[in-house]
Amino acid sequence: MREILGKAKTIRELLKGVKYSIDYYQREYKWHEKQIRELVDDLSDKFLEEYQPTHPRSKVADYPHYFLGSIIISKKESVGYIVDGQQRLTSVTLLLILLRNLQMDRPKQVNVDELIFSEKFDQKSFNLHVDERTPAMDALYEGQPFDVTDRPESVQNLVQRYHDLETCFPEELREAALPYFIDWLLENVHLVEITAYSDDDAYTIFETMNDRGLSLSPTDMLKGYLLARIDEAKRTAANTRWRDRIRELNDAGKEVESDCFKAWLRSQYATKIRERKKGARPEDFDRIGTEFHRWLEQRFGQQRLIDADDLPGAADDAAAPGADLELTELKTIFEASEWAGRWPAEVEVPFETVIGDRMVSGRIDAVFADAPDGRFDVVDWKTGRPPGSDGERNAVAVQLAAYRLAWAALAGLPVTDVRAAFYYVRDDLTVRPADLLDASGLAAMIEALPAV
Repeated sequence: MREILGKAKTIRELLKGVKYSIDYYQREYKWHEKQIRELVDDLSDKFLEEYQPTHPRSKVADYPHYFLGSIIISKKESVGYIVDGQQRLTSVTLLLILLRNLQMDRPKQVNVDELIFSEKFDQKSFNLHVDERTPAMDALYEGQPFDVTDRPESVQNLVQRYHDLETCFPEELREAALPYFIDWLLENVHLVEITAYSDDDAYTIFETMNDRGLSLSPTDMLKGYLLARIDEAKRTAANTRWRDRIRELNDAGKEVESDCFKAWLRSQYATKIRERKKGARPEDFDRIGTEFHRWLEQRFGQQRLIDADDLPGAADDAAAPGADLELTELKTIFEASEWAGRWPAEVEVPFETVIGDRMVSGRIDAVFADAPDGRFDVVDWKTGRPPGSDGERNAVAVQLAAYRLAWAALAGLPVTDVRAAFYYVRDDLTVRPADLLDASGLAAMIEALPAV
């Protein structure tokens, strides 16, 4: 795999004067009202935590930051082709169009036009450019009605989701708070843009990462896998045929699409079926039927880029002496610990962050925001025994360093504002490593890991 770059960007940095397109192997725009409402609720709730009508607009710079996830880009000349994240980026573009239209009658407006489209030689083109969507995008931008009859599914969804935004955008953000919210959205909301510079790498990333907003279905992944292996000159025709067949299957009924592929894969690859006796192992036929997604991953060799659990020292020592301590005893110890009286701000926090040139993903056990010095505490619960040697202690600290950097990125904080600790439950012992790796040290360590 060639060089892959990852960089955190604000909405303004991501969209201003930059052209994106969506390649033919990508899926349709499929967000439903539920995802749109969740996006609006998450953004507005975070903004309203800090907003006060008496604040000057300059105060918005001090408001909390918000991490919206990652997008994967395949760079071809001056255009970035969205490999993963188009659901989110399309929805953000629709939100920007709504915010533009809400300002139309105001004497002073926050300029969002440059994030929606750019002009060259008196020709306007949308920064997120998909030919079949352009007429609908034009109508939405101009505040005009658009007839979706006989239009592709993506276009129908696009128009309906914009109308959902019109309905669910909070009333309290439509008046005096509106310019504050727009400033915050453009400057304090971040995504990580991961850029690959070859189609092969882009296809590999497509197969190995899921969009946080709407997970890839097994059929989506199969489509990406197959089209990546078709001659480039034939891909457009193959993609058109695929879309037509999938539409026919969807029209036939719910789950028909996945049932069709399961039946075909069974006919081609399943050689054994589970025996009808107690304790029999599932064979190919059963695995294809009940673990379709996992079976595809195994068949095609799908792997993630890197998981925090793959870092040195990440494993919890469940096999240590005393590991059979009953759950009730662990609970008793915890209830008497320093942590029982504190209430976490977040628990089980999923994250994706770029360290060096690698994407690291994982889950943080708990984050506390009530430290006396005002800093955050990132805590990793351990049910095994504490490490016995300096080498083991250094190894387990690597994972904690990754968690600390990840939370700092998620919260938009300097890493010095985040402390990190292990709590070894069975020993009632809190350990705060003194010399956690910083970003450069962790990047150097990760780069030395074998590629997965």
